[in-house]
Amino acid sequence: MTVPSNVSDRSKAQLPIKLIAPLAIIVVLALVAWIILKNPSQAKMHNNFTPPQMSVEVSTVELTDYTVKLTSYGLVRPRTESSLVAQVSGVVTEVSDRFQEGAFFETGDLILKIEGRDYKSAVVIAKADYAQAKYQLSEEEARGIQAQTNWRRMDHATTSANRSTSAASDLVLRKPQMLAAQAKVASAKARLDKAKLDLTRTEIKAPYAGRVLKKNVDRGQYISANTKIGDIYAVDYLEVRMPLSSRQREFVFIPEQYRYQKSVTADKTKKVTEVILKTSVGRKVYSWAARLTRAEGALDAVSRQLNVIAQVENPYTQRADGAPPLKIGQFVEATIIGDTLSGVFVLPRGAIKEDKYVAIVETKGDQATLVRKNIEFIWSDDDNVIVALATGSLQVGDQLIISPLGDAVDGTLVKVRLPK
Repeated sequence: MTVPSNVSDRSKAQLPIKLIAPLAIIVVLALVAWIILKNPSQAKMHNNFTPPQMSVEVSTVELTDYTVKLTSYGLVRPRTESSLVAQVSGVVTEVSDRFQEGAFFETGDLILKIEGRDYKSAVVIAKADYAQAKYQLSEEEARGIQAQTNWRRMDHATTSANRSTSAASDLVLRKPQMLAAQAKVASAKARLDKAKLDLTRTEIKAPYAGRVLKKNVDRGQYISANTKIGDIYAVDYLEVRMPLSSRQREFVFIPEQYRYQKSVTADKTKKVTEVILKTSVGRKVYSWAARLTRAEGALDAVSRQLNVIAQVENPYTQRADGAPPLKIGQFVEATIIGDTLSGVFVLPRGAIKEDKYVAIVETKGDQATLVRKNIEFIWSDDDNVIVALATGSLQVGDQLIISPLGDAVDGTLVKVRLPK
């Protein structure tokens, strides 16, 4: 087959064009690359650039005095609690209105009466026996005097007849009979005293001012001797038993009693440790003033804590704030006013990191940075940590950071802001 000449000529003409186009593109790209390499881009630098900073709140560290307040808990209990016991038998004929559970009574108030007719009769009989014994003693005394008179007469007659006589015996002078009569009188007197005492015991009276805790008998009931008729307790003051740890006892004065010391209050120079007792009744919280009076003689075997006793004076006096009287067995929270620490740093607990260090702001020139300082605190509570000047690395005037730090480390740039 023969190719036309005009087709062959067109093919030969297109071949140079296909070779020239790629070569041109390559040359242009090479030229652009050369221009970029010869003219690299440069970032614009600003002289007012500021590195990022952490915004923090600070508080100036100052020395101050701090009164330690200890927190403990306890139950209200009576100072004196007694069981009333009948000492004679009989039927209860009268019960006082003050002998009711929860009722108050004063010293010497009548609690109840026991039928006393039998005991009155016993007194009459004892009086008669006593009178009879005294009469017999009088007779024996007269016989003794007569015996001595008779013996002296006989001795005088014998002496006149020039005869010797021996001394009169006790039996002749009726001395044994006299002693027996005296013993009968003493015995009759004792029986009379016993009868009178039993008669007085038919009336059971309050041994002290108190309140009835429990009543066991009532009118018409027969009771025998040693029957428990009820439980009472004194109301002049109440006590609260509270545990204290060894750490707490370091900062509070506890009245202690020592051998040969009459009482814990014998030393007038010792201070009084105040206690504030709180309890809630519904949504209201009431408080009572108390004071530490003594400590128990042994540590608790389980907790190894020492129980101290706080005393509440006149707990049943009506108050203007409407506080109800304290109840036996009532649970109370106690705030014990401890020692006053002078010249210490009082730091907010939120500023303490990991219970061992704090962060302060250190300013050098126009930059403020975060610096950590280790501390050793001598006391802490729910709100504050107390650091002594001698034991810590803090100094007066340091700017303590009180805001959260997160993961900030030493040297972090900070910006101080005013507390909200």
